[in-house]
Amino acid sequence: FNPSTGDDEVSLYVISGVMPTVEPPVATVGPVASTTSDSPNLGRVGLRQGTSTLAPSLVIDGIRVAEQWSNISAINTISTIVPDQFVLSQNYPNPFNPNTKINFALPVSGYVTLKVYNALGKEVSSLVNSRLATGTYSVDFSGSNLNSGAYFYRLELSGENGKVFSEQKKLMLVK
Repeated sequence: FNPSTGDDEVSLYVISGVMPTVEPPVATVGPVASTTSDSPNLGRVGLRQGTSTLAPSLVIDGIRVAEQWSNISAINTISTIVPDQFVLSQNYPNPFNPNTKINFALPVSGYVTLKVYNALGKEVSSLVNSRLATGTYSVDFSGSNLNSGAYFYRLELSGENGKVFSEQKKLMLVK
């Protein structure tokens, strides 16, 4: 959204699996351009999958809207080498203002969630909510919309081999 122009393009990408770090060459829908003034917000998005009674119900989390693809792709693959153990690193820098990086390593493939919580335990951000392969990853987190204070991030993995991993760490936002 750029309030100074009236011709911004909107593109929709439907991605299965990990969000690519480079913008795909072709959008699923769009780009759609407008010659009218920009809307100050996106009011509603409706999604429907399939018509079969076997079509899964989906919970979509972490929808990202940004001017540049690099701001959409939050998960960066550092290495595809299979690590020896599950690791959740301390965010860096810590304390931070307003951006920090969280690294983690997955010894098995599986469904991963990485969420940030406030001191009361209320979820304030969902950074990862998808299936990931074994490897080492990095996720950027922005606390620009949060107040200064202590927060916690929790990484959970439900491995394809049946193993479950979970770890939590504290981070400090100082504005």
